[in-house]
Amino acid sequence: GPQRLWVTAGGSRAEAPITLHRLAVVLDPREGTGALHALRVGSGAAPVPAGPPLAVGTAKQKPISLALSPDGSAAYVLLAPPSQPADATGAVQVIDLVAPGGPKLVDTRKLRQRAHLLSTAEGTGLMALVGDEDLTLWDVSEGRRPAGYLPSPLPKNAQKPWAAALHPRGNLLALALADSN
Repeated sequence: GPQRLWVTAGGSRAEAPITLHRLAVVLDPREGTGALHALRVGSGAAPVPAGPPLAVGTAKQKPISLALSPDGSAAYVLLAPPSQPADATGAVQVIDLVAPGGPKLVDTRKLRQRAHLLSTAEGTGLMALVGDEDLTLWDVSEGRRPAGYLPSPLPKNAQKPWAAALHPRGNLLALALADSN
C-alpha cells in the first residue's frame, strides 16, 4: 500500500509518496510454450494481474521450474528440452518482475550442465541449479544480473534428486531422493 519515502541530501529533506505491491508469481507450463503470471495480492482484495501474461520457454525448451530472487525483483525460469538427449543442457530465463507495465524477459542464460530443479536462499544471494549428477550455484544478489559458478558433481549417494531446498542462510542444501527418503 501507500508509504512515505523520505530522502535527505545536502541538508535538505524531501518526502515522496510511493506505493508498495506484493506479487504472487505463477508459472503455467500448459499455455503453449509456457506463461508466467504476476498477480498483485494483499489487503484482502482479489488478486489483480500486474501486467499481461509473459510467454516463457521456446518451441524446443519448456519451462520446468521457477524461483524468485531474494529481493523479489526477478524470477528465474528453468527451461529444458521436452526429450533430453545426452548433450541437452537447457537454459534459465531471467524475468524482471518490477519492470513498468509488468514482467519482462531480460536475459536467457544457456546452462553448462543439465538441471531440473531451482532453489533460492531467501536470506542470501544464492540460487542452486540441481541436476541428476551436478550442482551449480549462482550469485543472484543482483536479481536481474545473476552470475553462475562452475558446476560441481553431486556425491554418488545424493544423485537423481526430485526436490531441493536451500537453507535461508545458503549454507545447507537439502535434497529429496527417491531411493533413500
